[in-house]
Amino acid sequence: DSDFEMLTEAIDRADMVDFFSNEDPITVFAPNDHAFEAFLFDSGLNEISDLSKDEWERILRYHTVLNVAASSSQLSDGQVITTASGDSIIVLIEDNGTINIGDKTNRPGGVTEPNVMADNGIIHVINKVLISNPTQPTYKPTERPTEKPTEYPTKEPTYKPTKEPTKKPTKKPTKYPTQYPTAYPTEYPTTKKPTKYPTTKKPTKYPTKYPTAYPT
Repeated sequence: DSDFEMLTEAIDRADMVDFFSNEDPITVFAPNDHAFEAFLFDSGLNEISDLSKDEWERILRYHTVLNVAASSSQLSDGQVITTASGDSIIVLIEDNGTINIGDKTNRPGGVTEPNVMADNGIIHVINKVLISNPTQPTYKPTERPTEKPTEYPTKEPTYKPTKEPTKKPTKKPTKYPTQYPTAYPTEYPTTKKPTKYPTTKKPTKYPTKYPTAYPT
């Protein structure tokens, strides 16, 4: 059946083909592919091969009742059944006749298709992989867990003021007087006059008048 591809893969992984082909009568509560997908998702797994042979054998035995082919009419509300794994399941029947199978969690799996006849027994299709180990994840068959948003504290954290480093005193610049003398000498010594040197001595004047008479 196309809705039991993952169940067939799990049976192969657990090497239990001969177990389910035994001539002795059995009753199998068979998870459909949707149930396997939910189980892998909630377990953080990607595919059937992520679990070992022994793990799948324990899981599949928990879905199987040996030595009886029980139809839905033989199931009663509150009936406790011991499975091939040695752990028990409980039958829960609602007022409208819907059959649920309870495991070790608080979320039973619903029978979606009862009384599927097989060569050596009866199969009841369920929408959940039954969990015998309480440490295995629990989930709702038709829902995926929603991730809760991270909660951040609403109270503002108290911050201690950081100590400011001590400031070194800055050296004040030397103060220069802003008032300058208002009067500066306006008279400066004139250029020293050159020394007077005597002019060329005038030639001695000789009388121009000569005696008119010379002794003869």
